Amino acid sequence: MNKIEKDTELYKLIEKEKIDVNSIHSMIATKELVEPYAKTSSYSEDGLVESFELTNKKFVMGIKWHLELLFNEKYVDRLFEKFINEC
Repeated sequence: MNKIEKDTELYKLIEKEKIDVNSIHSMIATKELVEPYAKTSSYSEDGLVESFELTNKKFVMGIKWHLELLFNEKYVDRLFEKFINEC
C-alpha cells in the first residue's frame, strides 16, 4: 500500500490517499534523504519514499513503482497524459 500526500501534484492526478503499487526496490530512499532536495509525494507502509516532486520546476515527478505494468489503473493514463502534455 502506498500513502499519497494530499498537498501534491500526484494526489491531484490520482485523487486517492492510498493505492496499491508494484514496487520492486533494489535501492531505497528515506524521507530524510529526499526532503532536502524534493518534496515526498508518497511513501510505502514501511516509510520508504515511493515518489517525489520538485515544486520549484514546471513539472518534475519521480515515481519508483512500475506504471508500465499497471495499465488497468485509470490514474496511470492521467499520469502519462500529464507527462506528455508538459513535455
